[in-house]
Amino acid sequence: MTNRQTFQAFKEKALQREEVHNEYNELKNQMVTARLAAHLSQDDVAKMLLTKKQYL
Repeated sequence: MTNRQTFQAFKEKALQREEVHNEYNELKNQMVTARLAAHLSQDDVAKMLLTKKQYL
């Protein structure tokens, strides 16, 4: 069995890099803008994706 890190640990480590952090924030902003332009709530999107809403 390999000793794999959790996604959360991977994300935290990756976001320490400035270029990754900047790109992550840009993509997050694009997602929010698109969601608002479509007049959808976080719950609406979560239901479409068959998941739970996430607080980014």
